Amino acid sequence: MGVPRVKVCFISAEYPPLVGGVGDYTRRLTGALIHLGHRVTVLTGMHGTGGDGQAPAGPEARVRVVAATPSWGWRSLGRIEAELAAANPDVVHIQYQTQAYGMHPAICMLPRWLRWRGNRTPVVTTFHDVLQPYLFPKAGPLRRWVTSSMARSSDGMAATNAADAATLEAWSAGARSSTRASNVDLIPIGSNIGPTKQDGTERAWALQQLGITSDTAIIGFYGFLNPSKGIETLIRAFHILRSAGSDAHLVFFGAPGGPADRTSERTISAARTQITAAGLEAHVTWSGYQPPETVSRWLHALDCCVFPFVDGASPRRGTLLTALAHGAATVTTRPRQAPIEGPIPSLRDGEHCLQVDAADPGQLALAITIVLTDETIRLRLAEGARRWAAHFDWETIAGLTVSHYERTLARAQRALALQVQP
Repeated sequence: MGVPRVKVCFISAEYPPLVGGVGDYTRRLTGALIHLGHRVTVLTGMHGTGGDGQAPAGPEARVRVVAATPSWGWRSLGRIEAELAAANPDVVHIQYQTQAYGMHPAICMLPRWLRWRGNRTPVVTTFHDVLQPYLFPKAGPLRRWVTSSMARSSDGMAATNAADAATLEAWSAGARSSTRASNVDLIPIGSNIGPTKQDGTERAWALQQLGITSDTAIIGFYGFLNPSKGIETLIRAFHILRSAGSDAHLVFFGAPGGPADRTSERTISAARTQITAAGLEAHVTWSGYQPPETVSRWLHALDCCVFPFVDGASPRRGTLLTALAHGAATVTTRPRQAPIEGPIPSLRDGEHCLQVDAADPGQLALAITIVLTDETIRLRLAEGARRWAAHFDWETIAGLTVSHYERTLARAQRALALQVQP
């Protein structure tokens, strides 16, 4: 007997060809759900029909995509409601990442709005972060209420890492009785770019692209540039390496910033100023946006991939997962708090990557040096990275998501049955 097919309507502020991590996640997940036989519609912004990214292909191309709203303010609620009435899904699935919606709180109110308007379709929310939207100065308590309200009013919730799952559990605890089961599931994200087949020419290709010699080590950073990425620390660490005599070249590849991220331009400007002041211009390359197959080639070509996140490494970082899936020997930063153990194994220092303290360029430079000069360690990290990333394949993620839908629908049916009992 087959698994019942589910009709799902996703809501995502980002979706290809618009460039963005949440959009790439939604593309890969919806494609995997289509492959399993489920029916999928995506409601996105008007800009979701254009951009610099590539349009989906394969099963992802069979997703029905609707440009539902020109902005994500309060008027978007009525527009979404109308599209949902037309789509008539079994489940509404919101992809929530605060900045993607322009830091506006309207999306947080959608589950309550739909219920108030008489739409009883279960709403599932994937929290890609638990950051709070902007309202007005000194609105801290109200901002916290807005975000936690979304958790309390969602019928089901998915967290991408154990720490966020614990936060969602705490927020939603007051909205359910002591006998009611949790509606929070830990569902990881996966690599947004699958590794391409290697042909052994990746490093020679990269050296030619950069115009450098075969003896030069290639250090890479992949992803958007914003204050959370620790770019200042990376440049300072690179300066330490060069000053110590290392013949290394630093490559920033990928789109410089997401369309909803207003901090990227300032981050890039500050980084360029820092690079010029340190006399590193000849040893740094900015690739700009690259198509997925080119990103994959860069990741195969690197001697070391570096992610000096200010808040530490986390399974919610899609760029980190992509690098590890490619077997890139990676240096990153320790989480501020010890990882909460869950069904996903923790990222272990020395086994899957090397980890250093955030904002410590000396530690970062030393870890990069170890990767560049010790082939045994570099190969061990590459193998460990692939092994860890194997836990995040999209077929597994889609299966976990469907199971979450089924539990959410079952809870909704039980609640409705209790309401109609005489």
